[in-house]
Amino acid sequence: FFESRAADPDIDIYSRSLTFTGTFGITDQDAPNAEEQRTAFRGLVYRLVQQRADAIASAMMKARVQRQVGDEEFEDVEDAHPWKALMLAPSPHCDTYTFWEETSKLRDLGRGAFHYVARGERSLPDCFYTIYPDFGEVNPQGDVTGGIAGYRYYPTGETVWEDIPPEDIVWIRHRHPVSPYESASLIEAAAYHSDKDLYLQIYGRDSLKEGNNPPFYVSFKEALSQA
Repeated sequence: FFESRAADPDIDIYSRSLTFTGTFGITDQDAPNAEEQRTAFRGLVYRLVQQRADAIASAMMKARVQRQVGDEEFEDVEDAHPWKALMLAPSPHCDTYTFWEETSKLRDLGRGAFHYVARGERSLPDCFYTIYPDFGEVNPQGDVTGGIAGYRYYPTGETVWEDIPPEDIVWIRHRHPVSPYESASLIEAAAYHSDKDLYLQIYGRDSLKEGNNPPFYVSFKEALSQA
């Protein structure tokens, strides 16, 4: 698959390119940007991503928070428990279903979902604020052990940045197998099929617009059975 795709000069390849700098952090320069995600979010890709998002959001609506009370025994926590309250209402800007639906889409289409952790009493997590790609760019800061020492946030249109401690960002993503600082979106994994689906839609649209008939048809001399 990869050899045939690399040999096709008419289809751009989603290549991986990481830049390590002290100023900008670790940037995944060739990950799909916001405009590429909008372009890919149509046709078959749209239906599959939306179906996954609906399934994940439905599952998260039923998620349970439990505490361990024995070696192999667990019990549900009370509704007032901070983690239970966070699961029931993770965002002040949307309902629980929409939060997890959008998280799934961000995870599948781009670098992942970056959620800023807002804290309340006793510094416990109170809610999440989603940092959408249009808001700005979030880059991890690596440490010598291969972990994440923090995150650097660049608001769109600004020339300054903000350093955020690692415990204040939740990064939900498809982890890349070759680097702890990369993500592997489904769009990149299915880039060839995404491009092909888009080109077929454009071809079909232009053909119908010009009044052309389908280039072939199939006929049978005998009736077809349901089998």
